[in-house]
Amino acid sequence: MLLLTATPYNKELGDLAAQLSLFIRPDTDLGVRPEEAIAEIGAANFELLCGGQTSNLAAFKRSEHLKDWQSLMSQYLVRRTRRFVEDNYARQDDDGRRYLEFGTGKRFYFPKRTAIPEPRVLTPDDPAFLMASDETLDSIRDLMLPRYRLGDYLDREFAPSEAGEAQLVDDLENSSRGNLAGFTRVTMFKRLSSSGPAFLATLRRHRLRNMVAAHALESGLPVPVGSVDNSLWAAEVDSDPEGSDVVGDVVGVGLVVELAMWPVM
Repeated sequence: MLLLTATPYNKELGDLAAQLSLFIRPDTDLGVRPEEAIAEIGAANFELLCGGQTSNLAAFKRSEHLKDWQSLMSQYLVRRTRRFVEDNYARQDDDGRRYLEFGTGKRFYFPKRTAIPEPRVLTPDDPAFLMASDETLDSIRDLMLPRYRLGDYLDREFAPSEAGEAQLVDDLENSSRGNLAGFTRVTMFKRLSSSGPAFLATLRRHRLRNMVAAHALESGLPVPVGSVDNSLWAAEVDSDPEGSDVVGDVVGVGLVVELAMWPVM
């Protein structure tokens, strides 16, 4: 069985297991084991849970570690992006343009992408008319919550003692340059142009994240950053840039964020 897709491969672990189940029996020996899950639970306990079979699909279903699924999917998934093809298979002509050469000798040049806006006129009887009002669009444009600029509230006297802390500080500073707000803004516009239910689901998830951050600030708790499973936000649409396809850690940054300086909005 060969499954093809031209869209980004962006799925949750349960989706991966379901797709692999289409052509892999649950008890088939895969030649690899979910080593992260085994290390977490313990080899003896994991073998007991799996009935002694630790290298089949049923065993992987007991793992929630991304590394385990990456090692498994590397056996079955072939990912070829445009950049990968250009870097590994394309040739370059005298003008510096990259191309592929077919068996007939014919050249295929990679087209240059040009974004062209496609206007859509909404009439008052269209359900999306109110949803796409100037007030909605302006609200999306003006994402001013401090959550999008955590780097502005870093304690400049804090000295990271670990590599992970240094990376976290760097990520927070990057978010303050507008990266997170811009990413979220694009997501909302995409959802709005997709469908009303998708846009409303994104707004609910967005509002919930804001409420979680506000609660942490009001209660003097570590501010949650990082990615979490979208299912935890009760999302019924596909994932967005702020989310993740696997359960990630919610990192407390109380050491580097001056909570007293962060206005709760």
